Amino acid sequence: MKVSDIAKKLNLSIKEIRDKATDLGFAISQKSNTMSDKKAKEFIDRVMAEKGISPQKKSEDIGVAEEVVSNIIQIPEILTVKELSEKMNLPVTKVITELMKNGVMASLNESIDFETAAIIGEILGFDIRHLEKETLIKRVNKFEGEKQLRPPVITIIGHVDHGKTSLIDHIRRTNVVASESGGITQHIGAYQVEKGKRKITILDTPGHEAFSAMREHGVRITDVAVLVVAADDGVKPQTIESINFAREAGVPLLVAINKIDKPGANIEKTKGELAELGLISEDWGGSTVMAHISAKTGQGIDELIDLVLLVADMKKIESYLDVPANGFVIESHLSTNQGPLTTVLVRDGILHVGDSFTVGSTVYGKIRSMVDFRGKKVKEARPSDPVQVSGLSMLPQYGDILEVTPDLNAAKEKVMKAAHDRSVKRINSVSGLAQASARIQSGEMKELKLIIKVDVAGSLQAIRDSLGKLQFEEVRIKIVNDGVGEINESDIKLASASGAYLVGFRVDVGVNAKNLLESNAITVETFTIIYELIDAVILAATGAMEAEVEEVQIGRGKVLKIFKDSKRDKIIGIRVEDGFFEREKKIIFTRNGEVVAEGKIITMKKGDDDIATAKKSTETGVRVMFKNQGVETDSSESRIVIKEDDQVVVYKSEKKKKELTRL
Repeated sequence: MKVSDIAKKLNLSIKEIRDKATDLGFAISQKSNTMSDKKAKEFIDRVMAEKGISPQKKSEDIGVAEEVVSNIIQIPEILTVKELSEKMNLPVTKVITELMKNGVMASLNESIDFETAAIIGEILGFDIRHLEKETLIKRVNKFEGEKQLRPPVITIIGHVDHGKTSLIDHIRRTNVVASESGGITQHIGAYQVEKGKRKITILDTPGHEAFSAMREHGVRITDVAVLVVAADDGVKPQTIESINFAREAGVPLLVAINKIDKPGANIEKTKGELAELGLISEDWGGSTVMAHISAKTGQGIDELIDLVLLVADMKKIESYLDVPANGFVIESHLSTNQGPLTTVLVRDGILHVGDSFTVGSTVYGKIRSMVDFRGKKVKEARPSDPVQVSGLSMLPQYGDILEVTPDLNAAKEKVMKAAHDRSVKRINSVSGLAQASARIQSGEMKELKLIIKVDVAGSLQAIRDSLGKLQFEEVRIKIVNDGVGEINESDIKLASASGAYLVGFRVDVGVNAKNLLESNAITVETFTIIYELIDAVILAATGAMEAEVEEVQIGRGKVLKIFKDSKRDKIIGIRVEDGFFEREKKIIFTRNGEVVAEGKIITMKKGDDDIATAKKSTETGVRVMFKNQGVETDSSESRIVIKEDDQVVVYKSEKKKKELTRL
């Protein structure tokens, strides 16, 4: 739980929470802004007990008497640097300086979020609290009302050449073409089939994409996954990969054993291989529903559809109907006649022509037309219906959520607010195993999921054996998937779907996989020594992976001239004698071997031009924000004296992983 949230619950300042935590033995380090949920609950109960309040009483009813503190200030969720400085009645340079120390480069008119402002305020001696306003918009994620059953949405997955496409084609021919003259006139990424009076929506898209989008938005695009396994080929690498995707996404899995008409088919052997992976057929005493089919002849496909409906009935797939419609993007493309088009799978509510909407955080529009999977124009779409929509401002991304708004102006305002929120400056968070460490330390994560790729089978066995011996009380280590070979697209997508961390041993990232890394915000960490990999996992699992920061010298120079030395400003002429200088880097001035001043480079000029880097032999005018008695101040407030011929050294900070001392 965030310290700011604890402060809000107890109606205390962040500083008061830290002080009280220290008094009660719940000390929080200055670098940490969280407390584990378990400790947070214990701490809140202790504070409430001190105030004579029953721990069972709801937090919103807590009547903690607020102490009169002159430096308490209330701020909204987002505000500019200038607004924060005005509320604290401090020079904006002081606020900017503290932001820089914490890795946030923000000008006076740029926005920061509440958490960042609270940290900076605490450093500067202020008690930052939430400003509650009726105008604050809080997104409602949970609808109220009665749910209704809807058609299940299925994705067909499995190894290449095991018959996925043939199965889809056969279902199309028997369930679509027969009932619609002219057949399918338009492909929109999904279609529906009927069995009796019941519908099934089939996603004609890679299964891993449906699962990956599920993790990002916290809901599933896919309700049921059908795993196709060829009876003459058995379990293959992509079969295992598909199983892992479905399991990590929490999607019910139904198995279709295909190609039973082929001479080499061996149904029992295939069931045995699946059983080794934990998929045990019902007729073998397990719980996995399996169908025996031939996508070529059509044998068993009617029974397969019946089984899909059975699994759906067991799952009780429902949606809200009397709510503003929402749905998922499953395909987008640009039409020369109609502009941006997107296929939406409706999840809740009824989508109508004329509805205004947003898609994700960047797209808005008003529905001009809707087309179903047959190419037929429709005026409305109900839950689980796939429809192609026109009237968008630009193309959205796969998995983005479409949400209906009251009108077009509301849609535009929502997108503009999202754009503003994306520009908000925040104290940077770490990624990869270091991020996992922080989440474990805060109590947010109880299971460290790993995907491991290695160079040879022997390395994989050694790593599995070493990790298998690790046991921790607070967190469980789980290997979601592993294998031999380079890190590929499927590894990136599985990491996105499952929330796992990617670890490589003496392997590279494939060319296509590199393109997915940035868009999926996935970090890959590779190692060349096994014990370093194991140590990194141990550090992450114990919540101890905090990066060490070391300062590295990047440049050296000499003061040539003091161009301006007034109360308002100080500009120093420097020649770079070795290495290079950069803006925002630490700079130290020495005279006769003793340090006379320390600060940070704010701007550099060469002639009349602003420059970001000054290389060796360059003469540049430098404006510095100095430290004075341990507090950084703008040069306009400094009494520091810089003289010609003073020596100058510039440093940059680099994060370095801690290393375990091995016994």
